[in-house]
Amino acid sequence: MAKDPAVLFYTADFLSTIQGLTLEEIGTYIKLLCIQHQIGHLSEKTVKLSVGEVSPDVLRFFKKDENGHLYNERMEKEQEKRRVYSDRRRKNRTKKDMKNICLTYVEHMENENVNENVNETKNKYGAFENVLLTLKEYERLKEKYPHTYEKHIDNLSYYIESRGDKYKSHYATILAWTRKEEKERGDSFSSFDTDEFFQAAVERSAKRIRERAKCT
Repeated sequence: MAKDPAVLFYTADFLSTIQGLTLEEIGTYIKLLCIQHQIGHLSEKTVKLSVGEVSPDVLRFFKKDENGHLYNERMEKEQEKRRVYSDRRRKNRTKKDMKNICLTYVEHMENENVNENVNETKNKYGAFENVLLTLKEYERLKEKYPHTYEKHIDNLSYYIESRGDKYKSHYATILAWTRKEEKERGDSFSSFDTDEFFQAAVERSAKRIRERAKCT
């Protein structure tokens, strides 16, 4: 059987995983994924010949098998799902449905993962990487608070790390905090002037964290 030339590629999921990578690291990551799709798990020699040295930020997307070869778990999963589906279609195919095979294949492959991708993957942001946001939520914060979105995220990150509080939605919490601050300051203040909200709490949190670090 010929090598499967393609695999489903979820652009939103990919974009959410490459936050913080350089362009060179992104290129390395996508090339390694393509090579894995073509030849399987990657030996150290294959990796060095293909992309040279790999940064730790890229290596974290790969696991090692029992032979020490690298592989991306998501890529392997998508390949297997496509193989299983293709085998099932091949066994069930009849002359009657050959004329519709292209349409039914595409329709199924597009909807096969609907349940898995209804909710976008939440990624870790903030000083302590404990603020969970989807890519859409992160982009909305950037659009709404272009000058201070990182500070708003860090404020929540410090607060969670210090207090251990849990929130149903970190995105909604950030919006609620900033809205409360704007209301206290008055409508005349623009979003990029909202720098001191919960500042006292954040400073206390940061102080406790520094003291805790000194003790360890």
